[in-house]
Amino acid sequence: MEPDISLTIITDAHWVAVNRIQKRAYTSELHEDLEVLKSKSCAHNAICRLVEANAANKAKVIAYILAHPWFPMSAPALNQKINLLSIEDSTHLFIHDFAFDPSAQGKGYARRAIQELECLAVAKGFKSIGLVAVQQSTSFWAKFDFILSNIEKSLDTYDENAVFMSKYL
Repeated sequence: MEPDISLTIITDAHWVAVNRIQKRAYTSELHEDLEVLKSKSCAHNAICRLVEANAANKAKVIAYILAHPWFPMSAPALNQKINLLSIEDSTHLFIHDFAFDPSAQGKGYARRAIQELECLAVAKGFKSIGLVAVQQSTSFWAKFDFILSNIEKSLDTYDENAVFMSKYL
């Protein structure tokens, strides 16, 4: 049975939950300031969503997704505000964060959330997706057909095992 989730648009009231999940999902060197996280959601075509698990007529926030237009085969530096206005019409989506509360991992929620994210991306006209896999998550992303991709920019603001991955939609 498919897990019942919903992706809802992040509002000002949700940033406390986003920050809480970030602190639980990532090691401290990958934590970003809340204002930096908010800067990722300002573009017209940004796909920033809370992932809620629905059970017994109650929704529980279990994850968040911060994804926005970006330059193909490139990654923004970690913990730096970005101005998305100049690239809001890009056809390349960058998944900046896909963070799950550890208590929700291993239950099939991620697969459903990625399917929903890809549907949103296609509906908004994106042709490709890129991300930086951190905390040794390469095999996780490979399950969803992301492949290792070379980029010229250094990923030294991320963790020491960070790699760039991408896929065409």
